[in-house]
Amino acid sequence: GEVRLRSLKCDFSGKPYEGEELTDVRIYLTNVNADISIGTDGDTNPTRIINAGRLNDADIKRFREPEIIFRELEESVGTEKIHPDVRLRAYPNCCPEESIGSPFTRLVIEGRICGNTYYYPIAINRMGGVAEYGLRSNRCYIYDLNISQTGLTDPDGNIDNLSVEINMEVEEWKEKDWYDVRF
Repeated sequence: GEVRLRSLKCDFSGKPYEGEELTDVRIYLTNVNADISIGTDGDTNPTRIINAGRLNDADIKRFREPEIIFRELEESVGTEKIHPDVRLRAYPNCCPEESIGSPFTRLVIEGRICGNTYYYPIAINRMGGVAEYGLRSNRCYIYDLNISQTGLTDPDGNIDNLSVEINMEVEEWKEKDWYDVRF
């Protein structure tokens, strides 16, 4: 599945740090399912997890293309909405309940405000009222985020709607017509 950050904005109006921007922004996935069997369908629990609970440099270094699950923004984020169009990918993780062995995959926005690091972890497709919860195959989860206050000091939590206005769309992947591959 694909997790896409389409837009991001920070508006700290009315807070003591009004006018500040989110700097040193990093965007990544945590609790990423690293293994899956071919033909797996339905609810998929993670079997091997990378970036367990936080960004793990050792896990990232093993990737030939780390931008699959990790990106850094060169610009700060303020009151003007930016469109970074960050696209991250991961195997499905649609376990019905979160547990120590089956944590939800999260999109994490990490950044600094007034010199302090804050995290905005969002469990992928776990908002109320969704028909198919969790990160699933052949789906694109598109996020538009408006951050309104400081976040968590630990990336392994779950941010609430008081800190971040979360708008999410789910699109099915557009598949190509059937064709033969000859060797």
